[in-house]
Amino acid sequence: MTVRSPCTPPPSRVAGRRGFAGRTHWAAALDDNYYKHTPEGEQSLTPVRMRLYSMSEQDYRHIVRVANRDIDGQENLLEGLTRIRGVGLRLARAVVVKLGLDPSMRLGYLTDEEVSQIEGLLADPVATGIPEWYVNRPRDRRSGRMLHLTGADLEFAHRSDIDRLKRIRCWRGIRHALGLKVRGQHTRTTGRRGMTVGVSRKK
Repeated sequence: MTVRSPCTPPPSRVAGRRGFAGRTHWAAALDDNYYKHTPEGEQSLTPVRMRLYSMSEQDYRHIVRVANRDIDGQENLLEGLTRIRGVGLRLARAVVVKLGLDPSMRLGYLTDEEVSQIEGLLADPVATGIPEWYVNRPRDRRSGRMLHLTGADLEFAHRSDIDRLKRIRCWRGIRHALGLKVRGQHTRTTGRRGMTVGVSRKK
């Protein structure tokens, strides 16, 4: 089934967006999942995309639960994965390429097996070959491992880190406890909360 002229490049839903302007090896792998090249030079649909045409409405789910997060089934796969706290567009694209899924398919057409594969990959991305600099918690303080946290685990780790800074009474912890800016910003004219007094004129 020919869908596109051999001279026209396949479309990319994320081409030109910030961070994906240049073609990387991930982008090349993504195009391989879209189309396969025949000996005559034409491009035809791969089995990954052909599956979308064979699915019926009975297989569609309006709400899909991935990594303890309910996501609308109308979202496409690439954008839908970014609804999970701790998963950005870069990691979502890496997951799609690694599992050989179609990023433009509706999330509601995912099978239970594919959802389990996505959750397993998000639980330990480094073990599946994704680079270590993709994770959001490198060299964890307790385990020393390259972890990637999502959802409630990410929120709990964030709160625990702030509580630890407060408990040891370091400078950042004191600033957190006082509700002031932590990273060295100026506070003379910004960051005023509570009962602000405005600007006082000099006499």
